Amino acid sequence: MRLLLTTLDCGCIKTDLALKYLYNVIADAPIDIDFREFDESISDQSIYNDIILGKYNIIYFHNNVMNKERLEFIADNVKKSMPTSVIVTGGIETTFDTKDFLQQNPSIDFVIRGEGELVFYNFIKSLIQYDFDFASIAGLAYREDGRIYVNPLEASIRFEDLPFPYEKFEVKQGDIVGYESMRGAIDRCAYSQNLPDIRLRTLPVDRICSEIKYFILRGAGEVHFTDRYFNYNPQKAYKIWEYIINNDNGQIKFYFDVDGDLLDEESCELLKKARKGLFEFNIDIESTNPEVLDAVGRKANIYQSLYNVSKLITEGSVFINVNIKAGLPYETPKLFARAFDKVYGLGADRINIEILRLKTGSLIRENASKYGYEFSKNPPYEVLKNDYMKPTDIIKIRMISELLDNIQIGFEDTIEKLRSDLHMKPYHLFTSIVEHIISGNLKDKLNTNDDYYRLINAYALNVYDASGDTIQIPVLKQVIKSDMKKVMSEDEILSFEEKGWEL
Repeated sequence: MRLLLTTLDCGCIKTDLALKYLYNVIADAPIDIDFREFDESISDQSIYNDIILGKYNIIYFHNNVMNKERLEFIADNVKKSMPTSVIVTGGIETTFDTKDFLQQNPSIDFVIRGEGELVFYNFIKSLIQYDFDFASIAGLAYREDGRIYVNPLEASIRFEDLPFPYEKFEVKQGDIVGYESMRGAIDRCAYSQNLPDIRLRTLPVDRICSEIKYFILRGAGEVHFTDRYFNYNPQKAYKIWEYIINNDNGQIKFYFDVDGDLLDEESCELLKKARKGLFEFNIDIESTNPEVLDAVGRKANIYQSLYNVSKLITEGSVFINVNIKAGLPYETPKLFARAFDKVYGLGADRINIEILRLKTGSLIRENASKYGYEFSKNPPYEVLKNDYMKPTDIIKIRMISELLDNIQIGFEDTIEKLRSDLHMKPYHLFTSIVEHIISGNLKDKLNTNDDYYRLINAYALNVYDASGDTIQIPVLKQVIKSDMKKVMSEDEILSFEEKGWEL
């Protein structure tokens, strides 16, 4: 029996980690197991070719919101070519609405639902022992005699019983690895995909530190903690951060999702001691409107959170990404602009705007009609409009998000000069630039980072000319050049000048 465990790598650390956990729980089974992560740049045809040529009896595809549709297509072709093969899939995207998924994908024979390790172990065991008692396997969905059966979810596993996910995988110098120190969640956020049983289960601190030490000794480049709100217990987070600081090898980097509301004074003081580049935090502020946060189950004290995040940013040791979400209930364009300006004013290293996604299994998707939501039928299920934002509002916010992705680094002084000269708040300025892009039909001309310097210059020429303040044009160009020098070599700047400033 030959089994392939595979997925399409779309940059999702959680998917890579989940597949490693599944491999570990069946690695000693008396079957031939292959483990393949295909890069998203590889064509569907090439992936299909490799699977067919591998002559596998069982193919397991692990899905996420970004790769689900491609994997469905590949699985369908594999099944048509090898009808006797057993096609299995799993992951959060097929844990919910599983019966509908199987009805829409006749090539899929089995679905592993929920926390998959025990479900997958029992499934493989049943195949090896030829008992095929699928009805007794909690968390399994399957076909039998032309009917679809979806078994109730397995109870939450004892997380500490799972082996270290890298037990069977070598971590090499510079590798980017995912790590999970807890399962479950501290709240039921309305836009998150939460299993019915979301009890928090965490590994002991000594085990976490021991496994962190392994990554450091192996020379891993980056360790991404996939935990949601890693610092749910500030005292525990403190101990782990302290261990990392004390064992820093001067090269490794750790990523954490952090709750800004729970960043206490002791943690902030400790983090001041960290080497710059050791830590990067993702902090979901989402909105500064209490009514909006309450509607989606976020109970954070937003003012305390803003204060804590501001304090950490001021210290400057930790690279801070802050996230704000567009399309939440009750948040009008005016309220979103106000929230954005507050978040932007924190001075984080990076600010990200995300369009709300109505994911399968989320409470907000179940209550979509309450807020007038319309959303894309295909992954990632982004909001198109609701009772508080028109489609044009969402489009402009998405364009502002794309603009920010390209001008946050290497444009700092330029943006501040424009804000000062034009007396604009941040959101007003970025909206004005987006409207310039739309009116000039410039979107298709923005293909490289250099083009954004040309865009900002063209925008400035337009607004300074309209205001009669043309004396600022050569001054701004010097500021742009100064910003360029922070991120571009002399040869790159010379090449830019040769091509000219016109878009």
